[in-house]
Amino acid sequence: MKRLRFYILSVLLALISISATAQDKPVYLHTLTPLGGHNYKFAHNMNDYLEMGGLVYKRGFGLSAQKGNFVEWSLKGKYKTLSFILGSEPWYDKSHKKGILVITGDGRKIVDRIITTYESPQWITADITGVDILRFYVPNTDADAGLADVAVWRADQTPYQTSPTHTFTKSEPIMLCRDLMPYRVGNRHTIYSSNPKFIKPDDILAYRAEDGTIRLSGQTYKNGIEANAEMALIGNAEAISHFNLGGQFAKMSFIVGPLDTDDGTLQRGWFVIKSNDKIIYEKEIIEGELASEVTIDIEGCRYLEIRTHNATGSLRIGIANCMLYPKGYEVVSTNQTAQTNLNNLPGNDPTKVIEKTIDTSEYLKSLPDVCKLVTSIPPYAIGGGMTRENAVFEDLSQYVTFSMGGIKYSEGVVLQSTTNFFHNNTGAHVLFNLGGEFDYLSFTTGWVGKCGVLKNDWLRVTADDKVVLQVPLKATDPNRSYTVPLHKCKILKFEKLGMASMDHPAFGLADMVVYRGKPVEHNLFHHPVPECPETIDLIDLNLPYIHYVSSAMDVKRLFDGSTQREYFAMPNGERIYKGFLLKTSVHFDLEMGPTSEPTTGIIAPALGASFMVGAIGGATVSMVAPFGALLALAAGGTAHEASCAAFNTWKEYNYVTFTVACRVKHNTIDTIDCKQDPVEILKIGADGEVVAEFGIYDKMQPTTYTVPINKCQQLMFWLECGGSNSGQFILYDLKVHKNKPQITIPLITERNNVPQVLADKEPYNICSNAAELYPQIEWQRPSTINRTINEYFALYTERLKKFDDFMEEIFKVQYTTVSRYIKSANGHQYRSISVQEREGDRYNLFKIMERNKTIINTMMDQRSLVTAVRVARVPAMRGLLEITDPKRLVEFREHFKQAAEILKAYEDAAAKLIEAKKAENKAIESLINNSLDIDGIKSTEFEVYVK
Repeated sequence: MKRLRFYILSVLLALISISATAQDKPVYLHTLTPLGGHNYKFAHNMNDYLEMGGLVYKRGFGLSAQKGNFVEWSLKGKYKTLSFILGSEPWYDKSHKKGILVITGDGRKIVDRIITTYESPQWITADITGVDILRFYVPNTDADAGLADVAVWRADQTPYQTSPTHTFTKSEPIMLCRDLMPYRVGNRHTIYSSNPKFIKPDDILAYRAEDGTIRLSGQTYKNGIEANAEMALIGNAEAISHFNLGGQFAKMSFIVGPLDTDDGTLQRGWFVIKSNDKIIYEKEIIEGELASEVTIDIEGCRYLEIRTHNATGSLRIGIANCMLYPKGYEVVSTNQTAQTNLNNLPGNDPTKVIEKTIDTSEYLKSLPDVCKLVTSIPPYAIGGGMTRENAVFEDLSQYVTFSMGGIKYSEGVVLQSTTNFFHNNTGAHVLFNLGGEFDYLSFTTGWVGKCGVLKNDWLRVTADDKVVLQVPLKATDPNRSYTVPLHKCKILKFEKLGMASMDHPAFGLADMVVYRGKPVEHNLFHHPVPECPETIDLIDLNLPYIHYVSSAMDVKRLFDGSTQREYFAMPNGERIYKGFLLKTSVHFDLEMGPTSEPTTGIIAPALGASFMVGAIGGATVSMVAPFGALLALAAGGTAHEASCAAFNTWKEYNYVTFTVACRVKHNTIDTIDCKQDPVEILKIGADGEVVAEFGIYDKMQPTTYTVPINKCQQLMFWLECGGSNSGQFILYDLKVHKNKPQITIPLITERNNVPQVLADKEPYNICSNAAELYPQIEWQRPSTINRTINEYFALYTERLKKFDDFMEEIFKVQYTTVSRYIKSANGHQYRSISVQEREGDRYNLFKIMERNKTIINTMMDQRSLVTAVRVARVPAMRGLLEITDPKRLVEFREHFKQAAEILKAYEDAAAKLIEAKKAENKAIESLINNSLDIDGIKSTEFEVYVK
């Protein structure tokens, strides 16, 4: 009996409990029939759920931002409290926009909230005591509203949150991308995670992460975001990731910087963090700089937004190890040796933002005092026309090499610049993170054989932005070795400056070593050396690593004697199985550069002699494939090609013996000239110095010469172009000797000359008359009652004023070229060229080039501003439809026509100024590349001597 009474009591208590639970539940509006509505959808009509902030809600409805939207219910005054979870449900446009949600009770506003596309959801309550008609609507704005768990509660009920508004509930530090994924990712952000459940997520709504690493300043990280701050044709190409934090965290620390690059372009981008749509941190990221560790205050942050966009060009930014800390937890540095610096960016509270430059010195300190770059310290950023795969050599094998000066290198970097249609940067760069550990650097540089372009360039080496070396790179020079101070820099940068040409030479960096303290002898590198007997055929020793013959000639130019089937046929019927050809040429081939205009090229100097390159006689010629460096200019715009062959003789031999013969006379090949019995000059160079020169000609008999080469590394045969086409000359029976052979040796004449000034102000100008290119236009802005037209002309005048102001600043600096004849004691004539201002002070040629580059880059930006005006013209033209007065309509059509003509004049002026400054730099660069030291008097950055 007692058992029965206990059972009955238990059942009654259970029924009472069930009844009480039912009484506590609210009434969800989606279960009631609305009085009416327009442009709304219940969740069960939206794929059975609402998705807001990475959460799924099956109870609720969405309101489109389209005109006339609303939904309303009649409550008959039964309820006291309204509760709902508010978010954004973007049905159409998914970009970053704002909207407003308004809720009224019997016509009185009870909720008036801003909503932002993709913001995380929040739980909201409102008093609706006595309300009958409860109406929801979104004014005609840009963002749609999402409302989940929309419920009404009686006066005897206590409202509570029926669904979560955030996904992470742990009250301990977490890492973004490892523990918490973003709920929205822009198409230019890639998420990397070490958490397997995010690589292949079970939930179809979850964002999928990549299994990989992010490299910043030479360090790798497994969790974070790779963000592309890409250049866009319109706008800033912003990319965004959103995280739902639910207001649970107080601090955030992360590492941010430019990604270690392949094919980088030294551009800039912006990194921005927003909390609840308010900027709390922003930083301009520059490719090549070291990454930073940052700590910021995020207290109260419901939804975190990480945003990136470009500043100039395209850049990839990395964000890694993003740690979130609840209140009471101390921020732990992910780099234990980081150095703290307060970040005082505008708008940031320095007490809430701490920025730390990451430091990798712990690894670097473990390296030896004499340490190889590349294998021990790989580059963290490379760019130009290069990628790691094709530019960085890590000593993988003796068969994976690049060649400079006939020497094979298995470790080093090949600098290959390029001209790109989309950006001006034609340089190449490679950066190393040295962490302030080293004092000196040594390396070897030279032209990379078989790159196909025999032109010159410049190399600049900087240590933390301080230039420690700037030298010309000459394609026909022997390899050069340098030792430079590093001043314990963090960032070591090598930069090949590049040129305005569609074809660029490649130069290598090899045997790269950094030292703690003074440089010392070492044996860190070993290069294969062939067997060097007492006497050997030069072609058997090794083939030429440079061999250029007229591009107009399509016959084979070298035979190595390996087969009887290949030979040079001589006029007397003799066959020569081993030897090579030299032939010069004069022709009219032009290179069309990226702007579809002929550009002035830079040629390789002939063993220390100088070829003048510039706008001579109005002609501009730059390149003849495949080797453009051997071009010079004549008054008629004709291209002159010399011819040469360079061998590596391994510093083992003192003499070379060879035979020269004319295989084909010049006037049987080309008809461009009719010079009778031409004499060509054949020069022999040993490590860049002319050691002998001979006159050779069509009717000569085969002649044998022996020349001292003084244990040189580079042996050069150079056939100088004398202003006309030459015949084909064959060089054969080439032998190198360690000891003097028994043959008479012709020696070059010693010269001791003193420069003399013979004339003043010989006409020669490298300076553009850019001021003459600029249009002088007076124009009064028209005005009308039409807002669209007024806004267009306001933009028009504002942009053109910026253009005018910039041009005014440019023309404040005026200078001209001063050129003088100079004659040496033996009668050779040269020119002294300098650039002076009106008062007579000389300008530094390098600084003029840097200023011109700044003008060119700024003018490119000014052209983009003008382009924006052109784009804005289209909608403004529609405003003409609102002008009803025929006379006014004709007047404003004329205004638009005149404005278009003026705009075209400004665009033409900008283009001409850019080309003028490019031409000015090319002329200066040509002078510097071909500068001479005349009898002990050196060319300087203020005065250059040329032939």
